[in-house]
Amino acid sequence: MLALALSAGWMLAVLQADVTDQPGSFSESLVRDYADGTIGDRWTDGVPPIIWKARVLVRGLILLVTGVSPHLGPEAANLFVQAAFVAAALVVIYRSMGRVTGPGGALFAAAVAAAAVPWGFLSVGYRISYPYDLPALFFSAAGLAAIVARRFDLLVVTVALGTLNKETTVFLLPAYVIAEWPLANRRRLLLRALALTFAFAVAYETPRLLLQSDAPLLVTVYGKVGAGQESRLQANLRHVFFGDPGGFIQSVWWVAVLHVPAVLLFRRLPRALRAAYLAAPVFIVPLFFFANVFELRLYNELIPLGAMSCAAALAPPGKEAR
Repeated sequence: MLALALSAGWMLAVLQADVTDQPGSFSESLVRDYADGTIGDRWTDGVPPIIWKARVLVRGLILLVTGVSPHLGPEAANLFVQAAFVAAALVVIYRSMGRVTGPGGALFAAAVAAAAVPWGFLSVGYRISYPYDLPALFFSAAGLAAIVARRFDLLVVTVALGTLNKETTVFLLPAYVIAEWPLANRRRLLLRALALTFAFAVAYETPRLLLQSDAPLLVTVYGKVGAGQESRLQANLRHVFFGDPGGFIQSVWWVAVLHVPAVLLFRRLPRALRAAYLAAPVFIVPLFFFANVFELRLYNELIPLGAMSCAAALAPPGKEAR
């Protein structure tokens, strides 16, 4: 499994680099701009650069790798970082689902996750993938695995580090509360929910406070897009209902297919995965207001959930949802 995960991680990291680094495009120096902290300075489209700059985890890892191995440039260092995160995500998915479905279902879940990632590299959404997109796959998988295993300590660490990568880990907070609600002592659950919220808030606000001067933006979202500054909601609804941009072939609806087995066989899912789906609107709804839903790279956080749920829903009878 480790050999397969490392191979898949490296291939997906190379694919990410190839589709992003297009000569002559605005994304040609994306990794280097991200690593040296100038990302967004040359091509913001009106979006505050702090939105990119505050996602600091992978930047720090790239600088660490280039510091240890000065002969490596940011692009090469980024390849190794991306491959490691993808491989780790697949291993986490495999190990977590092995307890639920057995080794066959666990391998199926990991394979489905690896197969779903390339949708994010399609040309819709400017044909780019930011350095924090693939690592989001790992933090989502690790968070879900922690909830499935009822390991609150690992969940706190995952939320804290994952938020330094990208703030979309926020959906793990309600997922944990919903999963634990039928079982946990209410006072204990409240204290743990507050601890998770504190970990998220500290990890979210610290880079935003340190990387901005004067009056910092404490919540870095932006609801406009394009030269005409159209609202993202309008553009997103146009894509969902009329396929603009992308058309039939590159529609967000294809990404949703991954979750069809879970929806149809919802009761067969482990309680933790059902809870994650109930918490998913916390992730999805803000996309309509502050992102481009047709950028299929944005759904990496939901790929582990879909892959794990497919394995659980399609497991042979006798595998009980827990």
